[in-house]
Amino acid sequence: MPQISVRKGLLAVVPGQVLVAGVVVALLDRAAVGALPEGMPDGEIGPVWTRPATLFFGVVAVLFAAVVGALWRGSARGVAVGLAGMGVLTPVYLGGLVVVALMETHVYDGFSVDERYFPHWYPPGRAAVLGAAGMAYLVSVVTVVRGLGGRGHGGRPSRLVAVILGHLPLVGVNITILDLVAAGQAGPIAREEVRAAPAGEYAGVGDYYLGRLGEPIAMYALLFGLAGVIALVLAGIVWRAGVSTPLLVVHGVMGIPLLVLLLMTSALTPFALSGAGGEPFPEVLASGPGWYLPAVLTHTTLGAAVYVASVVLMIRAMGRATATERTRESVTS
Repeated sequence: MPQISVRKGLLAVVPGQVLVAGVVVALLDRAAVGALPEGMPDGEIGPVWTRPATLFFGVVAVLFAAVVGALWRGSARGVAVGLAGMGVLTPVYLGGLVVVALMETHVYDGFSVDERYFPHWYPPGRAAVLGAAGMAYLVSVVTVVRGLGGRGHGGRPSRLVAVILGHLPLVGVNITILDLVAAGQAGPIAREEVRAAPAGEYAGVGDYYLGRLGEPIAMYALLFGLAGVIALVLAGIVWRAGVSTPLLVVHGVMGIPLLVLLLMTSALTPFALSGAGGEPFPEVLASGPGWYLPAVLTHTTLGAAVYVASVVLMIRAMGRATATERTRESVTS
C-alpha cells in the first residue's frame, strides 16, 4: 500500500470542501433572506433560516476531519478505520445535501416564507452549489480510495467476514416470516376479542386495517431483499478476493441505510403503519400479537450486531493485510 504521507494534502480536501460548501450555502441563504420584499421579518428569519444548513455542514466537516485524522496517521488499523468511516459518512453527507436542497419553506413565529418570495437566482444557484458539493465529494472519495490501493488476499479473517455477511440476509427473511405469521394470527385474535368483549366496546373486527398490513410487509420484504443481495455480493467478493479498500468503503456505505431500515422495522412495524392505533378496534391490529414485537426487536438487534461485527472484522483483516504488505516492502527494500 502506498504511503499516506504523500497524499495528506488530498486528504485535507475532504473536510475542507465540506466547509467551503457550507459557507457558500450560508452566504446564499443570507443574501436571499436580505432580498425579501418589504414587510417580511428578514431580520428574524435570517439567522434561523440559515442555521440548519450551517449546523449540518459544520457537524459533517468535523466528522470528516476525524476520518481524515485516522487516514492521516497512516497506520494499518487507522487506514482501515478511516476507510470504513468514510463509507459510513457518505450516505449521511449525500442524503443531507438532498435534505438541505429540499428546505424550500421555513416557519418562524407563525410566519411562513416560501422560495417563490426569494430572488430568481436563489433556487438554481443554491441547487447548483449543493450538486457541485455532492459531485466534488464523490470525486474526492474515488481519488482517495484509488490512491490508497492495496487489498488483503483471502485468509481466515476474510472467510469469517464472508460467512457473517452471508448470514445477514437471514434477518430480513426471518422478519418477513414473522410479519406474515403475525398478520395471519391478528385476524382470529381480533375476532375473538370482539366476541368476548361487552357490546359496543369495539366498532368491529377491523378488516380494513387487516387488509392494510400487506403493503408495508411487502415494502419491508423488498428493502430487506435488496439489502440481502448487496450483502451476498459483498460476501462473495470477500470470500474469493479478500478485503480491499473499495470494498471496505462500500461496506461502510451500506451501514447507515441498513441500520435505518432495522430501526424503521422496529419502530414502524406493519401494524403500526396500518393506522389502527387509537381507533375503536382490538389492540392486536395496532401492535400485533404479544410475541411479535419482542421477536422483531430480537432479530433487528441481532442484524445490527452482525453488521457491526462484520465491520470490525473487515477492519482487522484489512489492517493485518496492510501490515503484512508493508513488512514485505521493507524487507525487499
